[in-house]
Amino acid sequence: MLRPCYRLPLSFDVGRLQADLATLEEVEWPPERPFIMRTPFLARTMTYHDGKWRGLALRSQGGDPERTDPGGPGLDAFADTELLARVPAIREVVDSLDCEKRSVRLLLLPPAAEVHPHTDPYHGFRYGQLRLHVPIRTHPDVRMLFDGESFHWPAGELWYADFGRPHAVENRSQVVRVHLVIDAMVSPALLRLFPEEVVAEAEATTGVLLHQPVRPLTAGELARYECTYRLPAALVQGLLETDDGSVPGELGGEVRLDGDRLVLGIEGTPLFALDPVGGNRFHLCGWTPERAVELHLDERKERVDRLVFLLRSGRTESRIELPVTSAG
Repeated sequence: MLRPCYRLPLSFDVGRLQADLATLEEVEWPPERPFIMRTPFLARTMTYHDGKWRGLALRSQGGDPERTDPGGPGLDAFADTELLARVPAIREVVDSLDCEKRSVRLLLLPPAAEVHPHTDPYHGFRYGQLRLHVPIRTHPDVRMLFDGESFHWPAGELWYADFGRPHAVENRSQVVRVHLVIDAMVSPALLRLFPEEVVAEAEATTGVLLHQPVRPLTAGELARYECTYRLPAALVQGLLETDDGSVPGELGGEVRLDGDRLVLGIEGTPLFALDPVGGNRFHLCGWTPERAVELHLDERKERVDRLVFLLRSGRTESRIELPVTSAG
C-alpha cells in the first residue's frame, strides 16, 4: 500500500512566504466551512472542528474571498480572489504547479487546537485531483495524523497526502500554524513530481484520472444539446449526494442554454453548468473528471436522443442512462 504522504521535490523561500502571510494577518479569517451542494432537496454535511480552524480563500468558486470551502460541482467556475494579487510569493508557488487548480486556501490552526479525524472524499489519483500542502508557519509539535501515524511537514516544503484516508491535525505548539492548501487537477506534469513507483502503483491498483481541458463551443453548437429528461428519485442521493430519502417516483430534469453555457437542472432548479470536453461529453463545472454527463446526438447531430450520467474512479466507469422526454 502507498504511504499516506510524500514530500515532493519543490521547495520555496520561507521568509518570502511568511512576509506574504504578514500582509494578510489583519484580514478577518472566517471559519473553514464545508462545501454544500445546491439542490432542491436536503443536503448533508459535517464539520470536523470547533471553529478554531480558519481560512482565507485565494482561489474559490466565483472568486469569492468569503468562501473557505474547497468547492464542488455547481454553477460557478473557480477564479482567483483579490487576495491572491496581494501575495506574490504565494502566487509563485501556485503558478509553479503545471496543472489546473481548483481551490487555493490558507488554512490556520491556532495553538491547542485540533481537527478531528475525518476523510475528504474524492481526493486522490483515481478521482483526478490531489490536495497539496506548503506549510508557511509551523512547529515540530504540529502533527498530521494518518491511520495513527504521526508526521511533521517543515515550512517551505511541498507535500502530498492521501486525504481520502482517515486523518487529523493537532497543534500542540505555541505558534499559529498556517498552511497553503492547493487542490490540483491531475496532469502529466504534476505526476512527474511524484516518485515513479508511486504513480506506477496508482496506475496498477485503481488507475489515474487526468484532467481534460474545456473545449469551448458556440451558443449555436450548445443549443443542440438542450433537452428534458426523467430521473428516478432513487438515484438522487447517489448522483447528487443529498440526504433526502423522501422524494417519491420520478423527477423532471432539463438541460438548457443559459447565455453562452449549458446548465443542467432538476425540478426547475439549475444545479450545474456543463463544461464541454469533446465527444458529446461534459464535465460538471467546478468538479473533477470523476463525474460527467454525455449528451448523445441523433444521426443528424441535431437533437439529443440519450443522456448518460458517468461516475468514474480510475479505470472504473459506471454509466446511468436516463430517458430523454424532449429535445431541441
